[in-house]
Amino acid sequence: TVRSAPGEIVVRVTVAEDAAIGRRDVRVGEALLADAVAVYDRIDRVVVTPDYAVARVGGGNTAPVAAQFEAVAFHNGADGKADTDDDFRIGVVPAEWQTGPFDETAAEMKDAEFAGEITPTGLFNPAPAGPNPKRRYNAGNFGDLTITATVDDAGRKVSGVARLIVSAQRWNNPPIY
Repeated sequence: TVRSAPGEIVVRVTVAEDAAIGRRDVRVGEALLADAVAVYDRIDRVVVTPDYAVARVGGGNTAPVAAQFEAVAFHNGADGKADTDDDFRIGVVPAEWQTGPFDETAAEMKDAEFAGEITPTGLFNPAPAGPNPKRRYNAGNFGDLTITATVDDAGRKVSGVARLIVSAQRWNNPPIY
């Protein structure tokens, strides 16, 4: 045990080199935490969640709406094949984040340059609204982006992607009936 407090326990564990891969239960006193940890030898794929998100530019009295992404690592299981019944979720892992254009139009309009920035923790912060004189057609800072998370798995790079639309501000909030 590294430390413990009410509602929290931090432990350091060692996994046997011949341990079978997969999810494991953890028992702390009387509490059972089902599938609490993953034993794995490699990351086979990274899934960015959400796989599709919308952020909104902000300005004036309208706050921007950010989008939070996570890199979720998966193991392909004993059969080594993706998307089969023995695959298991390793969990959220640190990643390097990048934005890029989703398609040719987004590349032409340089959406990734103007729509906003993504932080090292996967939080996309949209740029202020426009018009932007630096953009073609004096366009606003909207965009159609690809969000890429790249995970370093012992020197091997594993990436996943998601789509992000950076949209216009929301000017009204209609009542919900």
